[in-house]
This record gives sequence, structure tokens and C-alpha cells, in this order.
Amino acid sequence: MAAELWQALRERAEPRVVAFALLGALGSAGLAVGLSVSSALFLVNVGASKLPVIFLGMPLLMAIYTPLSSALLSRLGIVRFYRWVLLGLVLGTGGLTVLCVAPPSPLVAEATFYAASFYSGLWYIAVYTLFWSLAGEYFDIREAKQLYPALAAGVAAGSMVGGLAVTLLSSFGWVGELFALWSLLSFASLFPLSYIGRKLRRLESSEGLEEDESLGRRLRRIGRAVRRNRYVPVLGSLLFVVMVLSSLCQFEYLAVLSEGRDESALAPLLGQLYAAVNLFNMAMNLFVFRHLVTRIGVGYTAMVLPLSYALVFVGFAVDPNLVVALMGFFIYEGLLWSVEMNNQNFLFNALPSDVRQDLRLVFEGLSEPLATATVGLGLLIAAESAGGGADLRMLAKVGIGGAVLAVALAWILRFDYVKAVVSNLKAHWLDFTLPIESLTAHLDDGELSSLGQRARVSHIADTRLAIR
Repeated sequence: MAAELWQALRERAEPRVVAFALLGALGSAGLAVGLSVSSALFLVNVGASKLPVIFLGMPLLMAIYTPLSSALLSRLGIVRFYRWVLLGLVLGTGGLTVLCVAPPSPLVAEATFYAASFYSGLWYIAVYTLFWSLAGEYFDIREAKQLYPALAAGVAAGSMVGGLAVTLLSSFGWVGELFALWSLLSFASLFPLSYIGRKLRRLESSEGLEEDESLGRRLRRIGRAVRRNRYVPVLGSLLFVVMVLSSLCQFEYLAVLSEGRDESALAPLLGQLYAAVNLFNMAMNLFVFRHLVTRIGVGYTAMVLPLSYALVFVGFAVDPNLVVALMGFFIYEGLLWSVEMNNQNFLFNALPSDVRQDLRLVFEGLSEPLATATVGLGLLIAAESAGGGADLRMLAKVGIGGAVLAVALAWILRFDYVKAVVSNLKAHWLDFTLPIESLTAHLDDGELSSLGQRARVSHIADTRLAIR
């Protein structure tokens, strides 16, 4: 696998892969720092019992971000929009550093811990979506299977370095100060992004897809895709259930890990765990994922995460201890990103091409935060009915039921995925059922003459294609 990947880089796509891997690594390193620090500050100073507030608030943020980003994306193009996002991260994260290090009052400090959690959660979704959407503009579906593991390995390597940086620097007593490192990494990300925008050429099929269009027309196209293609609602439902399971698992393992620890102990622990899990992710991306998809297919790969969640929720239902919490962390931060998210890139490629970018924005920008909010509301109701903190064992039983539902949806998706891919191919360049008039309508006399000559004197395989 490694030899094949290296050969592909040398022959065809080394500049693209290096630029994208560096962009992904810098972005994920910053996110690992931000998530470790914001989680430690919030859990210690506010408490795990308030996590449902974060879960409920995320959809409100994404409800603002998603339509705004969609409008800006259509007007600016993805490279320029990405650049503005990074500049916003540089300034916003710098402001968080100041507020965390020297808050003017205890009330402002608590508000800052909430803001940091919302902020890191928002950009965790937004930067990931932007990165892979940008990659889709420069790598076609054939290259994706061969080269996406290298990009994902770069992302995992960045997260690993970010986690190690938190572990090392927090030993000096720095926690809130580490937001400055996130700001610096965001600034550094501007350089590979600038290279991509100036030096690399987008796929021809991606050109012209970002033209300004009214919101009404975009919504009508999305509505038609949902009504006419069963693959779209099934994929959306599966992503929603998977994110419900992920949020529930995250709440349970954070509640266990934060018990009895202050921020100076929790931040390095989370940093070490991020480093370890992303070493695992890097190995999965480079040596395992491609073989997994090749052997069992995209549809069966979509069942790996739900089955893993079922296992860890059984553990939480029996005894919510540290070992089970570490299993939950590695499934959420490991398998979710090295298997599920990589597999989702293939699943998204099967969406109708004319609404693919819009649907991905809706699924990742609205559906996933809505799933998180569903968990948040459920946790508040569970805590109220229990007269205190939510019962982890009871919540785990809900998780087991959700995992069974996710497996059922993935089973349906296994059949619809192939049909959706074939439909996309036929719509663009592989429809052998079209009449000859429509196939040759775009050719001029010179091109038709050249095609005729190729049919007479070319290699037998080219001759057959030219005649057809």
C-alpha cells in the first residue's frame, strides 16, 4: 500500500498532495490544540453537567454559519472563502487567548469558557468540510481512492503534533495561552492555501459550479434531488444517526475522564490521547483504509462505526469505567475520522453532482449540529427525570438502539450507493444508451474527421471506441 501510494505521488500528483497534506496538517494541528484546551477549561471550570448546553447551542451557530457560508462560497469561490475563514481564525483565536489569560471578571471568564467550546466546535466542523470540499475540486474520483489516504494521513499527523504540543506546553502551566498557538497555525495555513489557489489547476468538471445563483433556485435543486433519488435521504438519515451516536459517546467518555481532575491534569491527558489516537489514524489512513474499502466495499465499511459504537455502549451499560471511556474516545476520535469520515468522502461523491456541494454543506453544516442538539435536549430531559446528573447506563441503552438503526440504514445504503454512482457517471460521460446524434452534436467537422481517421488506423481498442 505504501509503495503504491509513493509511486502515485511520484508519477502524477506530488505537488497537489504535498500542498493539501500540509494544509490539512496545519489546520488539524490547530483544531487539536483548540479542542484540547477548550474541553479542559470547560469541563473543569463549568462542568460536564453543562455539556448539553453546548450540544443545544451548536445548531443555532450552524444555522447562522451555513446559509452565510453558502452565499459567500457562491460569490467568492472556495479558495477565497477558505482564506477569509483562516484570517477570521487568526483574529478570533487571538482574542480568545487574551480573554482566557486575563479575564476582567469571573463572569467574563465563565462566558469565555462557553465561547471557547462553541468556537472550537464550530470550526471543527467548518474547517474539516472546507478542506475536503476543496480537495474535491482538485482530485477526481479515480485519484481519490489512491491519494485521499495521503491527505487523511497528513490531517492525522497534524492532530498528533497538536496533541503532543498541548501535552508538552501545558507542563509549563500554560492552558489558555495555548490558543495563541492555534492562531499561529491558522496563519501558517494561508501559505499552502495560497499555493493551491495560484499554482494548481482545478478539475474541469468543477469550473463554473460556483456561479452566483439565487437561494430559491438552489433550494429547488436540492428538493428535486431529495425527491427523485432515494440515496440522498438515506445518506442524510445515516449521517444524522451516526452523529447522534457520536455526541452521546462523547458525552459519556468526557464525563468519566473529567471526574476528579483539574485543568492542569485534564489538558495534558487529552493532549496525550489526541496524539495516540492520531498515530492510530495515520496508520489506518496509510495502510488499512484503502484495503478495507477494496475488500468489503463502501456500503459495508459504513457499518464499521455503528457496530463499534454498539460495542462501547454495551460497555457503558455494564460499567462506565475508565477503560470503557478510553474505548469510547478511540472510537470517536479514531474510527470516526480514519474510517467513517474517509468513507463519507466516497459516499458524498455519489450525490448528484449539480447539488453535491450544497448537500454536503447541509448535511455537515446543519444535520450534524441538529443531531448534537437532539442529544443535548435528551441529556437535559434525562438529567431532570433523574433528579441530577444523567444516568450513563441508561443513556448507553439508548445508544445500543441507535447503533442498530444505523446498521439498518447502512445496509440500505449499500444497494443505493452503486445505483447513485452509475447515475452520476451516465449523466456526464459514460451513458452508452444515448443516440449517436446526441453523442456527436458537440463535435465540429474537423473533430468528426479526426475521429474517422482514428477509427481506421488506430490500435484495435481505440478503433472500437472511435466507431462507437
